[in-house]
Amino acid sequence: TQAAEASRGKRMNKLPYHSALKPEDPCAAALAKHVFPDGSIALEWDITTGKLPGEFGQCDCFYVEPPWRAGMKVFNQRAKSPDYILKDVIEGIAAVVAFEERPIVLICGKQDSKTYMRLCPEPQQIIQTQIAFHKCDALAFLWNIPYGLDLNPESNETLCKSLAETYDCVGDFVCGYGRTAKIFRDYGNRFVMSDYNAKCIGHMAAHF
Repeated sequence: TQAAEASRGKRMNKLPYHSALKPEDPCAAALAKHVFPDGSIALEWDITTGKLPGEFGQCDCFYVEPPWRAGMKVFNQRAKSPDYILKDVIEGIAAVVAFEERPIVLICGKQDSKTYMRLCPEPQQIIQTQIAFHKCDALAFLWNIPYGLDLNPESNETLCKSLAETYDCVGDFVCGYGRTAKIFRDYGNRFVMSDYNAKCIGHMAAHF
C-alpha cells in the first residue's frame, strides 16, 4: 500500500551510508563475522582475492556499490588495509562476475566506468541512474538479469528495492555499513554482506 511504502521510505532515509565524504562510526568495533537471528550473515572479506566465501552460496542475487576512485584512500585508512587502488577492487569483482550466473547490479561513478568496461566481462546492459544521497549521476552495470525483471533506474535506492521485491537473499561483497542489507531486511528478506573493513561488520552487528 501507499502508506506502507511511505513508512518504508522514512525508515530508509534514517539508514547510515558508508561514504568517504562522511565521518566513520567512531564506536564500531572490528568484528570478523556475525550471524543474525534470521540466518543472515555479515563477515570480513577482501574482494581483491577475486573469489567469494561459501556463505554467499545462499544468495539469489547481488547488489554492490564499490568504492569510487576518489574514496579509496579514505577507505584504506579506515580498514588499515594495504594501499589498494580501485583497479585492485575491480579486478577482484571482475573475477567474481566472470563465473557468476546469478543476477548482479553494480553501481559505479561515470568517471570510473571505463575501467569497469575494460576489466569486467561485458555487461548485459548499462543504465543511467543517480546516487540518492548525493544527487550525483552514476551508472548501473547489469549482468544475468532475467527477462521481464522490472528494475526502477531512478536511483541506487530504487534499483536495490526492485531486487528486494523479487529476490529472497541478497549478496553484497563491498557492503560498507550494510544499507543493502537493511533494505532487503525491511522487505522481510535475508542477506549476506562482506567488507574488507572489519569495523563495518561491527557496526552492522551493533545497529541492526
